[in-house]
Amino acid sequence: MFGIAVARRWAWTLGVREAPMTVAEFIPIAFWLLALVASVFYGLSACAIFEISTSGKPWPWRLHQFWLNFIGSAVGWIALWSLVPRVIGCLAQGCSADLTWSDIGVFFLAFVGVTGHLPVALVGLAFSVKEIASKIAGLLK
Repeated sequence: MFGIAVARRWAWTLGVREAPMTVAEFIPIAFWLLALVASVFYGLSACAIFEISTSGKPWPWRLHQFWLNFIGSAVGWIALWSLVPRVIGCLAQGCSADLTWSDIGVFFLAFVGVTGHLPVALVGLAFSVKEIASKIAGLLK
């Protein structure tokens, strides 16, 4: 659907007269443009936002930070998009919101990712698992 909407929009811009873009075609384009801009923003600005010192860090470290934070934000936007069509459809039809535990989990993932905290959460989780494994290994000796 997204590709069709973009193709129709470009055709309209280039003078091929078709119907103007509908709201249903505009929403995905606006959503993914916002997601791209926000993900690039977090990729470039996460160190400043979360007060991580970058002085004296080599370029591979900086590239890794950009990649990690860009992907973390993008995952959040992808998770949010998985919920958006159903919520909009439900609002349009006036149906009841039948939330499942997986919906709540996906919403939590979306919130943590969109707000830029997913990389910190995952790195913290990885270090916690490493610490627990080393303590268990120490107990088994």
